[in-house]
Amino acid sequence: MAKTQQEHATILSKYPYTVELFRDKTTDGDYIFLARNPELEGCMAQGLTEEEALSNLNEVRIEHIEHLLEHHLPVPYPNHAVASSQVSGGNIVLIELPAINLSGIKEHLTREVQSDTKELVFSSTPITIG
Repeated sequence: MAKTQQEHATILSKYPYTVELFRDKTTDGDYIFLARNPELEGCMAQGLTEEEALSNLNEVRIEHIEHLLEHHLPVPYPNHAVASSQVSGGNIVLIELPAINLSGIKEHLTREVQSDTKELVFSSTPITIG
């Protein structure tokens, strides 16, 4: 039985994408939370709480991947585990790489590139054990 694009997108959205959560100040001085998957360019969501932002990101990730599938665009696989990925005939082609950890580099770069108003709450890159 063939899967719908939404079902396929839901399955792909469960891959271990990196999640970044930021706290940002609005122009009114209130705080909101911004969540994003950096491997999926433009895939981000917001919420009044951390939980709401992360829940919204899970929904947006499915819609984002579904859009890519509808337009026959490549669906990136989490870049911490693969060299490249592409969609070929509805399947993702994966090339696995061993995990490489450069302690302190990611944290340094995150602090350097963020604007003054955003505060990184956490960045989670799932560990792949092969």
